[in-house]
Amino acid sequence: MADLSIAVLLSAGRHPVTGRSRAADSDARALRLALALAQKEAVLTVLHAGQHDEPALGDYLGMGLDTLTVLGPLTQADDAVPVLADALRTASPDIVLCGTTAEHGEGSGMLPYLIAQDLCMPCIANVTDLVREENGLTVLAAEPAGRRRRFRLTAGAVLAVGAAASAPLQVAWGRTRQGKILIHRAGASIDAARASWTLRPFRIRPARIFAGPDSMGGKRIVQGVPPSEAAAEIRAFLQQAGVMRAGNSTSTIHAPPERAG
Repeated sequence: MADLSIAVLLSAGRHPVTGRSRAADSDARALRLALALAQKEAVLTVLHAGQHDEPALGDYLGMGLDTLTVLGPLTQADDAVPVLADALRTASPDIVLCGTTAEHGEGSGMLPYLIAQDLCMPCIANVTDLVREENGLTVLAAEPAGRRRRFRLTAGAVLAVGAAASAPLQVAWGRTRQGKILIHRAGASIDAARASWTLRPFRIRPARIFAGPDSMGGKRIVQGVPPSEAAAEIRAFLQQAGVMRAGNSTSTIHAPPERAG
């Protein structure tokens, strides 16, 4: 890896509250790592599969990019994996940097692994830092309990950058106007698997309550008892599960007044 070449894959993110188009958080963290390496005489290629007028691309340019190549045009129904894989085969980068998962759409987190499979490269997830050395590249990846795992790369790899990496760079408005977007026409193919899915808005579901092994002696069926006793059993279970506080939980329910006439 004497002359390191890096490819960065950027997707369009969505703000979790407003839904506004923005740079995806994990992709922007990957871009920060790539720009740091590019300062040490590395060749940088930045790719986005989608539309050239995507507003989120301006955020990436504002982080310090001179050029960004858009492969497409692609729609939400198109499969971005073969388009990106073909472009990467042509570019032949030493490493490919991307985020862990998209912020809208499928958001399955499979793209890094599918790209690595197409390019016959290993894939390392939850990457936090990259260190350039004389005989290769050292990769740090996050593990549970704040631990880090170290990898020594002497060949190509796909690196999925996680939330434990350094925060994204600030967006400079002047740089968003100075950077250039290059358009590369690419044939799109419909995502056949996605076409067969039934999509609906996400709805938060209540968490299930699991009773511990010592709670009320395991499962118990309360049947054929007075309502007051059944209510006491339910209250005791909810208190033991941590849903209801123990203590005075008595409340009075008033019946609605009867209609006159």
